[in-house]
Amino acid sequence: MPIQGSYELMVLFLSISDATRLKILNRLYEQTSLHDICDEFQLLVHEGIRQLRRLEDVGLVSRSPTGDYMLSNFGLTIMPFLEGISNLYGFLEYWEAHSTSELPPHLKFMPAELYEFFIDNNATLADISLKIINSADKFLWILNEDIRTESLKAKDVRILASNSSNSKYERSRYVHDVYTQLVINEHQAKISFPGITADRKRYRESNTGFLLTSPSGIYYLLMDYFNFLWSAKSSKVPIH
Repeated sequence: MPIQGSYELMVLFLSISDATRLKILNRLYEQTSLHDICDEFQLLVHEGIRQLRRLEDVGLVSRSPTGDYMLSNFGLTIMPFLEGISNLYGFLEYWEAHSTSELPPHLKFMPAELYEFFIDNNATLADISLKIINSADKFLWILNEDIRTESLKAKDVRILASNSSNSKYERSRYVHDVYTQLVINEHQAKISFPGITADRKRYRESNTGFLLTSPSGIYYLLMDYFNFLWSAKSSKVPIH
């Protein structure tokens, strides 16, 4: 999908392409005076005014009747997206080696809050999966995780397995070309992504992922993702 308003977007990014202005934006989550901004960032008054005016010009910052500065409604709306971009770039090496092609579009943006729960240890992720499985009471939904089904005690167990799986659990359905792994119960969800080479010909064991707890907004997005796959796949019939 083409990016709309390319000129306005260029002006917006130019306005935040300065370390001092980014620091000021973070500071302006709270209403702040020009004097305090200049004092905190060691700016001369005319420099502080110039920096704030750049942010005002693109609508990120507004002034109160008393002359103090704060994030505008637009600024408050866009800041989480800027934080998300920053976090995504910080994980550039990770995303170059991992695929999110199986995720629904709203998860590809990977909201910033997700990165508070980043886990880079395969053994830890396996242990988390086991705990989620064992603590499930109301429901347990599993995507592409190898588990033992004889000890499951949740009332509602649904397993989405790859076509190559030998799962015989009666509430199993099969998915094709979906490599993301997911384990979710009424309390927690763990999602992890496999590594795939650039030519997408070789799959390797996933060893990085995220743990989320209810009632996180991302937790509910993962529930929607599983339900989407579950409803799209015919029960017990491999999809090719």
